[in-house]
Amino acid sequence: MKKYEVFLAEDKPWSLSLLTGYIESHEQLELKDSISSGREALKFLTQKKYDLLILDIDLPYINGVDLIKYTRRIATHIIYITAFNDFAIDAFNLGVVDYILKPVSRERFNLAIKRFILQHRAMELDLAPPLLKYSTLLSMKNTN
Repeated sequence: MKKYEVFLAEDKPWSLSLLTGYIESHEQLELKDSISSGREALKFLTQKKYDLLILDIDLPYINGVDLIKYTRRIATHIIYITAFNDFAIDAFNLGVVDYILKPVSRERFNLAIKRFILQHRAMELDLAPPLLKYSTLLSMKNTN
């Protein structure tokens, strides 16, 4: 079974602990790195490639919304986890897999992971819906 490499950016200790537990208990996920600021995230994401980014929006120094502009060339699959619903439409327009509001239940987290795995497999097999392919390509083009 394939293990997907995950990067987690979350500045709240309680949420970081919860999400780390969810990721580590999921048999198809492997948490490679977790950080607590946008500045740290940018350093990691310019040096490594991950299958999935799980990002908080309200990160110190560089927020998750700005960070996504830099990471679109590095990862196609992003899940936002945040206390703010203000950025949901912009996030989906950028082609994120999911947008979860805190507090995050295990069931809601697992649903987002299922969506990620389905999108990842569909793109690997070139079965992704045209809109998903288009939004991914458009978001990559918009960062150039």
